[in-house]
Amino acid sequence: MNFKTTLFYVILLISKIGISQENSLDISSKTLAEYIDLENQFTGGKINDPSFENLFDDINHISFIRKDNSVPDTDLIIRYVFTKNDSVVKQIRYEWDIDNDTRNMRIKKDKVFRDALVSFFLQLENQLISVIGESEVQGILTDETEINVKDEYYKTHKWIIGKTRIDLTIKMYNALNNEQKQSIHYICMTYRDMEQPYSDEKSLIKRKLLNH
Repeated sequence: MNFKTTLFYVILLISKIGISQENSLDISSKTLAEYIDLENQFTGGKINDPSFENLFDDINHISFIRKDNSVPDTDLIIRYVFTKNDSVVKQIRYEWDIDNDTRNMRIKKDKVFRDALVSFFLQLENQLISVIGESEVQGILTDETEINVKDEYYKTHKWIIGKTRIDLTIKMYNALNNEQKQSIHYICMTYRDMEQPYSDEKSLIKRKLLNH
Protein backbone atom coordinates (compact mmCIF):
# COMPACT_ATOMS: atom_id res chain seq x y z
CA MET A 1 0.00 0.00 0.00
CA ASN A 2 1.68 3.26 -1.09
CA PHE A 3 1.24 6.72 0.41
CA LYS A 4 -1.66 7.73 -1.82
CA THR A 5 -3.51 4.51 -1.03
CA THR A 6 -2.82 4.79 2.69
CA LEU A 7 -3.92 8.41 2.80
CA PHE A 8 -7.05 7.58 0.82
CA TYR A 9 -8.16 5.06 3.43
CA VAL A 10 -7.26 7.31 6.38
CA ILE A 11 -9.32 10.13 4.90
CA LEU A 12 -11.97 7.64 3.82
CA LEU A 13 -12.71 6.98 7.48
CA ILE A 14 -13.69 10.63 7.87
CA SER A 15 -15.93 10.44 4.80
CA LYS A 16 -17.49 7.13 5.90
CA ILE A 17 -18.35 8.57 9.32
CA GLY A 18 -19.29 11.90 7.82
CA ILE A 19 -18.67 15.47 8.94
CA SER A 20 -22.12 17.01 9.26
CA GLN A 21 -23.24 20.49 8.31
CA GLU A 22 -22.94 21.36 12.01
CA ASN A 23 -19.22 20.54 11.76
CA SER A 24 -19.60 17.38 13.84
CA LEU A 25 -17.84 14.02 13.63
CA ASP A 26 -19.04 10.99 15.60
CA ILE A 27 -16.91 7.83 15.44
CA SER A 28 -19.47 5.96 17.56
CA SER A 29 -22.08 6.32 14.82
CA LYS A 30 -20.56 3.21 13.23
CA THR A 31 -20.66 -0.11 15.05
CA LEU A 32 -17.59 -2.10 15.96
CA ALA A 33 -18.79 -4.79 13.54
CA GLU A 34 -18.83 -2.23 10.71
CA TYR A 35 -15.25 -1.20 11.47
CA ILE A 36 -14.18 -4.84 11.52
CA ASP A 37 -15.86 -5.35 8.14
CA LEU A 38 -13.81 -2.41 6.85
CA GLU A 39 -10.57 -3.97 8.11
CA ASN A 40 -11.44 -7.26 6.41
CA GLN A 41 -11.16 -5.45 3.07
CA PHE A 42 -7.38 -5.05 3.56
CA THR A 43 -4.46 -7.45 3.33
CA GLY A 44 -3.43 -8.22 6.90
CA GLY A 45 -5.97 -9.05 9.56
CA LYS A 46 -6.57 -9.15 13.30
CA ILE A 47 -3.48 -9.60 15.48
CA ASN A 48 -2.81 -10.45 19.12
CA ASP A 49 -0.60 -7.60 20.31
CA PRO A 50 0.33 -7.83 24.01
CA SER A 51 2.37 -4.61 23.87
CA PHE A 52 -0.68 -2.46 24.73
CA GLU A 53 -2.86 -2.50 27.83
CA ASN A 54 -6.27 -1.04 28.68
CA LEU A 55 -6.36 1.77 31.23
CA PHE A 56 -9.94 1.18 32.40
CA ASP A 57 -11.75 -1.97 33.51
CA ASP A 58 -14.72 -1.33 31.22
CA ILE A 59 -12.58 -0.70 28.11
CA ASN A 60 -11.19 -3.22 25.65
CA HIS A 61 -9.39 -2.98 22.30
CA ILE A 62 -8.64 -5.03 19.21
CA SER A 63 -5.75 -4.54 16.81
CA PHE A 64 -5.34 -5.09 13.08
CA ILE A 65 -2.28 -4.94 10.86
CA ARG A 66 -2.39 -3.72 7.27
CA LYS A 67 0.18 -4.42 4.61
CA ASP A 68 1.69 -1.00 4.03
CA ASN A 69 4.91 0.33 2.49
CA SER A 70 4.37 4.04 3.04
CA VAL A 71 7.50 4.01 5.23
CA PRO A 72 9.95 1.09 4.89
CA ASP A 73 10.49 -1.05 8.01
CA THR A 74 7.31 0.08 9.77
CA ASP A 75 4.07 -1.69 10.58
CA LEU A 76 0.69 0.00 10.13
CA ILE A 77 -1.42 -1.03 13.10
CA ILE A 78 -5.03 0.05 13.61
CA ARG A 79 -6.51 -0.24 17.08
CA TYR A 80 -10.21 0.05 17.90
CA VAL A 81 -10.92 0.92 21.55
CA PHE A 82 -14.45 0.18 22.71
CA THR A 83 -16.65 -0.26 25.77
CA LYS A 84 -17.02 -3.84 26.98
CA ASN A 85 -20.71 -3.71 27.77
CA ASP A 86 -22.05 -2.40 24.44
CA SER A 87 -19.03 -2.29 22.05
CA VAL A 88 -19.32 1.44 21.42
CA VAL A 89 -16.14 2.64 19.69
CA LYS A 90 -14.45 5.36 21.76
CA GLN A 91 -11.06 5.67 20.04
CA ILE A 92 -9.43 4.65 16.76
CA ARG A 93 -5.64 4.69 16.48
CA TYR A 94 -3.56 4.49 13.30
CA GLU A 95 0.08 3.74 14.16
CA TRP A 96 3.01 3.69 11.76
CA ASP A 97 5.60 2.22 14.10
CA ILE A 98 8.81 0.21 14.12
CA ASP A 99 8.07 -3.38 15.09
CA ASN A 100 8.34 -4.64 18.67
CA ASP A 101 11.46 -6.72 17.97
CA THR A 102 13.30 -3.62 16.78
CA ARG A 103 12.21 -1.71 19.88
CA ASN A 104 13.34 -4.49 22.19
CA MET A 105 16.73 -4.90 20.51
CA ARG A 106 17.48 -1.22 21.17
CA ILE A 107 18.36 -0.60 17.54
CA LYS A 108 18.89 3.03 16.61
CA LYS A 109 17.36 4.17 13.33
CA ASP A 110 19.51 5.79 10.65
CA LYS A 111 19.02 9.09 8.85
CA VAL A 112 17.49 7.46 5.77
CA PHE A 113 14.70 5.95 7.85
CA ARG A 114 14.16 9.16 9.83
CA ASP A 115 13.97 11.23 6.63
CA ALA A 116 11.36 8.83 5.21
CA LEU A 117 9.24 8.94 8.37
CA VAL A 118 9.31 12.75 8.48
CA SER A 119 8.46 12.98 4.78
CA PHE A 120 5.42 10.75 5.27
CA PHE A 121 4.30 12.72 8.32
CA LEU A 122 4.51 16.02 6.44
CA GLN A 123 2.44 14.61 3.61
CA LEU A 124 -0.20 13.39 6.07
CA GLU A 125 -0.10 16.75 7.82
CA ASN A 126 -0.65 18.74 4.62
CA GLN A 127 -3.46 16.53 3.38
CA LEU A 128 -5.30 16.52 6.70
CA ILE A 129 -5.09 20.31 6.97
CA SER A 130 -6.50 20.59 3.45
CA VAL A 131 -9.44 18.32 4.38
CA ILE A 132 -10.13 19.33 8.00
CA GLY A 133 -8.62 22.81 8.29
CA GLU A 134 -6.05 24.43 10.55
CA SER A 135 -5.13 22.78 13.84
CA GLU A 136 -3.64 23.46 17.25
CA VAL A 137 0.08 22.65 16.88
CA GLN A 138 2.91 21.80 19.26
CA GLY A 139 6.47 21.34 18.06
CA ILE A 140 8.32 22.51 14.97
CA LEU A 141 8.98 20.16 12.07
CA THR A 142 8.92 21.26 8.43
CA ASP A 143 10.47 20.24 5.13
CA GLU A 144 13.27 22.66 5.99
CA THR A 145 14.12 20.96 9.30
CA GLU A 146 17.52 19.28 9.15
CA ILE A 147 17.22 15.68 10.31
CA ASN A 148 20.15 13.85 11.93
CA VAL A 149 20.52 10.56 13.83
CA LYS A 150 21.05 12.10 17.27
CA ASP A 151 18.35 14.68 17.97
CA GLU A 152 14.80 14.10 19.17
CA TYR A 153 11.95 15.28 16.93
CA TYR A 154 8.35 15.80 17.99
CA LYS A 155 5.30 17.48 16.52
CA THR A 156 1.59 17.09 17.15
CA HIS A 157 -1.62 18.49 15.69
CA LYS A 158 -5.01 18.59 17.40
CA TRP A 159 -8.40 19.14 15.80
CA ILE A 160 -11.78 19.19 17.56
CA ILE A 161 -14.77 18.38 15.35
CA GLY A 162 -17.95 18.24 17.39
CA LYS A 163 -17.37 15.66 20.13
CA THR A 164 -14.43 14.06 18.33
CA ARG A 165 -10.79 14.94 18.88
CA ILE A 166 -8.29 14.11 16.11
CA ASP A 167 -4.57 14.00 16.90
CA LEU A 168 -1.65 13.53 14.52
CA THR A 169 1.74 13.00 16.19
CA ILE A 170 5.29 12.12 15.19
CA LYS A 171 8.04 11.25 17.66
CA MET A 172 11.60 10.13 16.92
CA TYR A 173 14.04 9.36 19.73
CA ASN A 174 17.37 7.53 19.38
CA ALA A 175 19.14 8.40 22.65
CA LEU A 176 19.03 5.03 24.40
CA ASN A 177 20.14 4.80 28.03
CA ASN A 178 19.20 3.01 31.26
CA GLU A 179 15.94 4.95 31.53
CA GLN A 180 15.13 5.17 27.81
CA LYS A 181 15.18 1.49 26.84
CA GLN A 182 13.48 1.74 23.44
CA SER A 183 14.22 3.40 20.12
CA ILE A 184 11.04 5.40 19.58
CA HIS A 185 10.03 6.21 16.02
CA TYR A 186 6.35 6.44 15.19
CA ILE A 187 3.50 8.38 13.66
CA CYS A 188 0.15 8.08 15.38
CA MET A 189 -3.21 9.43 14.24
CA THR A 190 -6.15 9.05 16.61
CA TYR A 191 -9.87 9.68 16.50
CA ARG A 192 -11.10 10.13 20.08
CA ASP A 193 -14.71 10.33 21.32
CA MET A 194 -14.62 13.06 23.99
CA GLU A 195 -17.99 12.34 25.60
CA GLN A 196 -18.23 11.37 29.27
CA PRO A 197 -17.05 9.42 31.18
CA TYR A 198 -13.66 9.62 29.41
CA SER A 199 -13.67 13.21 28.20
CA ASP A 200 -10.71 14.26 30.36
CA GLU A 201 -8.51 11.32 29.43
CA LYS A 202 -5.98 11.66 26.59
CA SER A 203 -5.89 7.94 25.89
CA LEU A 204 -7.76 4.82 26.94
CA ILE A 205 -4.89 2.41 26.23
CA LYS A 206 -1.12 2.66 26.51
CA ARG A 207 2.03 0.82 25.47
CA LYS A 208 3.54 -1.36 28.19
CA LEU A 209 7.02 -0.44 29.38
CA LEU A 210 9.92 -2.82 28.97
CA ASN A 211 11.09 -4.57 32.11
CA HIS A 212 14.74 -4.82 31.08
